[in-house]
Amino acid sequence: LPVTAVALGATLHAEGPDGKRAIPAAAFFTDYFETALASGEILTEVSIPVPGDEWGWSFLEMSRRHGDFAVVCVSAGVAPDPGGRCADARLVLGGVGPGPLRVAEAEEFLRGGPLDPKRLAEAGKIVADAVRPPGDVHASSEFRKHLSGVLSERALRAARERAL
Repeated sequence: LPVTAVALGATLHAEGPDGKRAIPAAAFFTDYFETALASGEILTEVSIPVPGDEWGWSFLEMSRRHGDFAVVCVSAGVAPDPGGRCADARLVLGGVGPGPLRVAEAEEFLRGGPLDPKRLAEAGKIVADAVRPPGDVHASSEFRKHLSGVLSERALRAARERAL
């Protein structure tokens, strides 16, 4: 859910002794199992903007066992323009760092270009080059890096199919 919340531009609302505040999802998830909530604050609401009909979305993950935390997960969205070129894109990964990681380099690369298989594969390579995932007992850094690119390309392909 954190990865998708960031991809969709969600806002998390908190309330505590000092009053209410709205926190963008991108700033809410601060570290492993940590959030931007202050002492005494609780989460009271989550606002998720509804994307337009032109958007296609996909979420993919790989975990060692069903229900485990993802080794890598990807939330991808694309919005083609009437000519089939990419008007906008979102690409956010989990499992590659302390919180959701939006890969702006890949989003920028996609915008304005065709959503063809070659370009989506290149976006996956950009993701693999951009991430610096940790290694642990579940997966090495190198495997997470490779998987980030593969899952990103697959998620973008699925999102493209849903948008067209």
